[in-house]
Amino acid sequence: MKKYTIEDASKGEVSIKNDGTYEQITVLLSLAFPNDRFRFFPTQDIATAKFFSASPNLAGRYFHSYETDLPTQSVKDFLTPEWKPERGEMVSIGGLGNRIFLAEIKGSIHPYIAVDSGDEDRYYNGCTFRTIGYTEIKQIETPEPKQERSIETIEVNVTLNGQNINPMRFSRRAWGKIRTNQ
Repeated sequence: MKKYTIEDASKGEVSIKNDGTYEQITVLLSLAFPNDRFRFFPTQDIATAKFFSASPNLAGRYFHSYETDLPTQSVKDFLTPEWKPERGEMVSIGGLGNRIFLAEIKGSIHPYIAVDSGDEDRYYNGCTFRTIGYTEIKQIETPEPKQERSIETIEVNVTLNGQNINPMRFSRRAWGKIRTNQ
């Protein structure tokens, strides 16, 4: 799905979906439509409207609506900065696996430049390395850490030759096996 910019909203290419806070929508409207003099007068319409779009009749102004034929994007998505890789970051290349990102050359047929496969060590050691150009780039999704299962333990007081030894801990399963082997 395409991520639209604030400039796209001000040009009338997309409607802003009002699903954030009042502060978020007012900030976004002031960024997309800086010359709209009515933006300084908050109304109930800002809080209740479902969509905001560029006015087709009045340049530089917005209007609110409850329906739209334009593509829509959440107010939150407009205010969230678009991900851009940094040099040295590991990125996913369509069909080629993960590579180290180096640079972007705008307007090129293959605008993204990365370290070629197998040359990662040479890159990290400051040696000369081969590069590869590609057209598609994605951020590597970091998996959420697995939740460790908590193992219920039992504390057992042990007596050896009539003296108490420090309590020992066993999992419930292990303690069951120990007791049945006696």
